[in-house]
Amino acid sequence: MREIFRSTALLLATLMLTTVGHAKDYNAGLANIDMTDPETQKPVRALVWYPTHATGPAVQRGPFRLDVVENAPAASGPHPLILLSHGNAGSPLGHRDTGQALAEAGFIVAAPLHAGDNFQDQSLLGTDLLLKSRPRSISALIDKIIHDRRFQADGQRIGFIGFSAGGFTGLALLGARPSLGQMGLHCKLHTDDAFCQYVKEDFGAPDPIDGLADPRIRAAVIMAPNTSLFNDADLQKIDKPMLLMAAEKDQILTAPYHAIRVSQLSPGVREFWIMENAQHFSFLAPFPEAMRAELGELAEDRPGFDRQASHQEINQKTTAFLEEFLY
Repeated sequence: MREIFRSTALLLATLMLTTVGHAKDYNAGLANIDMTDPETQKPVRALVWYPTHATGPAVQRGPFRLDVVENAPAASGPHPLILLSHGNAGSPLGHRDTGQALAEAGFIVAAPLHAGDNFQDQSLLGTDLLLKSRPRSISALIDKIIHDRRFQADGQRIGFIGFSAGGFTGLALLGARPSLGQMGLHCKLHTDDAFCQYVKEDFGAPDPIDGLADPRIRAAVIMAPNTSLFNDADLQKIDKPMLLMAAEKDQILTAPYHAIRVSQLSPGVREFWIMENAQHFSFLAPFPEAMRAELGELAEDRPGFDRQASHQEINQKTTAFLEEFLY
């Protein structure tokens, strides 16, 4: 289960920004916020994109060039708050274009570097602790942001975006109960799910974890989620509005067993978009041509797939959906 991410995790540290063009109402501010993960007690740093009227030069963070204004004053609020959850062994900067686009449309976007499951540290992969840590760290980050006067967040208008394991995180926050045992059962029944080649352990009985839902989240955008952790009954209970996205040629989470399954079971799905000819990592922001060989499958696309154009569509759909349910 861990191997597919270990081989590419360090490469995420070398991602570079490719700006996606879009109309904007604001400039994007960028700030850090620090918190403690409530399950592991590890320090967590989150990136926060937010609307500002300030202008300034692009920001360089290591190898990243970001078209944002760092630590600028926020535009007068209150602003809707979106929580963004990256995939296994990932980074918030894998969705940097979406954070910027939403900030320019008037949203605050807060994205943690998940404890024990990021490009620097995968120590919690395959553990019950991670299943608790991911959603509970999102809830703790909500508390942190809405009480931080810098950002002027509206605690009554909260949404969520999650990719891959971030999609599992969102489904748990919406009320589904995860279980490693359920994942093991799924893979015994569906050996043709590509994901299951990485599941080597017998996790025992599918005992679901309760108490992860956060009722403050009103709407969610779920991208290529891992749903092997959930039973059908729990997915059928999710009725909060969802924009669900899938990669047609997903080579990691075979769509019929994951995203398509959610579309068939969950009454909350308001829109289901299958991104044609896309693979799993097509949901990561586009990379410069010079980086693609080094980044491997994170940057590889199928012949004829235009990641740049597809991300413009991802960001447009995401913004329109969240505006519909949070404005």
